[in-house]
Amino acid sequence: MYQIHCIDAISISYSDTISLTVAKKESLFWRKVKSNLKSFELIRIESWTNLGIPDVLGVSPRGVYFTAELKVSESNKVSFSPHQIAYHKLREKSPAFILVQALSKKYPRKYGVLVFSPDQVEELAANGLKTTPMLSFDQGSWSNLEESWSKVIEQFVDNP
Repeated sequence: MYQIHCIDAISISYSDTISLTVAKKESLFWRKVKSNLKSFELIRIESWTNLGIPDVLGVSPRGVYFTAELKVSESNKVSFSPHQIAYHKLREKSPAFILVQALSKKYPRKYGVLVFSPDQVEELAANGLKTTPMLSFDQGSWSNLEESWSKVIEQFVDNP
């Protein structure tokens, strides 16, 4: 069981180098998501007051609200805070997704986009990208991702 404690955002400190690198990569990933998933309405959420809140609030083409946590990984590892894990554990039957941009160290311009369901958060945190995603696409397949992810999101409404 995960517990969430209120923490004053001012007291949180990160390594500037790590924070800037991760923030920059996630910011670039956000831009790709926003510019390529055109049938979705997407809003970037920047929240330091409510730890664990996902990066994106979205609305599907049929009007279903969902959240998405954006992650970027250059290795097998996908890092989550305890608050992010708790958020997804509490919403295992909700449309609260995790999108991972899997970068290739060997080919820096190549990447894949992996979509995980909220009930996979603990496995993803423990096993990283060895976890089987619910959806997986290469960098040029944004329209396929858009169509397939729309169907998955709609299932949360059609099959509660």
